[in-house]
Amino acid sequence: MAPEQTPNEEQVILDFLKKVGLRIIDKRIEKGHESVADLSFEAKIGANQLRNYEKGNNMTMYSFARICLALKVNPEEFFKGIKIVDEQS
Repeated sequence: MAPEQTPNEEQVILDFLKKVGLRIIDKRIEKGHESVADLSFEAKIGANQLRNYEKGNNMTMYSFARICLALKVNPEEFFKGIKIVDEQS
């Protein structure tokens, strides 16, 4: 069983998920998928589920891979500039 997270760790993770959600929105628009329905169809995931991801809800790696395929973006490019660890720590 994993050790309990401190409140600060929990917030770091929630902030990271929010950044991932915002990146999905940015990439969706950048790649010409104007609506959630359009991308969800291409990614073969439900529109409500995609909306939840865009709001920062947790997702499986399988769903993330489907989104990357639909956006035609590699994970390295997707995560560019998103940090979870303060490099000064």
